[in-house]
Amino acid sequence: MGGEGEFAVLSATPNATNQNTWIKWMQEELKNPEYSKIKLVKIAYGNDDDQKSFTGTQGLLQAYPNLIKAIASPTTVGIAAAARYISSSSSKGKVAVTGLGTPTRCARS
Repeated sequence: MGGEGEFAVLSATPNATNQNTWIKWMQEELKNPEYSKIKLVKIAYGNDDDQKSFTGTQGLLQAYPNLIKAIASPTTVGIAAAARYISSSSSKGKVAVTGLGTPTRCARS
């Protein structure tokens, strides 16, 4: 993101303890002065379902057109679905996807 811009999080469920911990620490880190030009605009949930995560990615990009520079997904299902959506959309090369996922699942996407 080059140290500035907006991003969204695509998580599994609102009550996923481990993912909420990652999100909490992202929000804490964003309070540091070196991240003052980076803004988390939305936390979305795909319920750890591939299709819901895929359409959730689409929804994020429609809700924030030309604004989101990255999607962070602390879930294997979410990161794979987000990457698959981005790679087949006009956002390819414009929106980065990062997060946590098992190597086997991410390699198949």
